[in-house]
This record gives sequence, structure tokens and C-alpha cells, in this order.
Amino acid sequence: AELVAFLDAVRSGNAPAVTGDEGVASLEIAIKCLDAPAGSIAAPLRKGPRAVAS
Repeated sequence: AELVAFLDAVRSGNAPAVTGDEGVASLEIAIKCLDAPAGSIAAPLRKGPRAVAS
């Protein structure tokens, strides 16, 4: 879904819903999670809806 939304933004000339900086930050977090030993990552404390770029 994210890739389709990005391609739509590129094709239409609109700004993507997620900025490049936000994408890089998400990727860095994902890589850290994959590199971390099993069981060493705590679950997030915050629950509920999160802000989404508009």
C-alpha cells in the first residue's frame, strides 16, 4: 500500500504522505529491530492512534 501511494504521488506531482526523512527513520528502526537479539526489544508503551502525515 505504501509503495502504491508513493507511486501515485510521483505520477500526480503531489507530495507523498510520508516524507523521505520519515521513511529513512522508519527504515533505521526496522534495521535495529532486525539486528537486535531476540527478546531484547520492549513493546511500545504508548497505545492508541498515532499521528499520520497529511
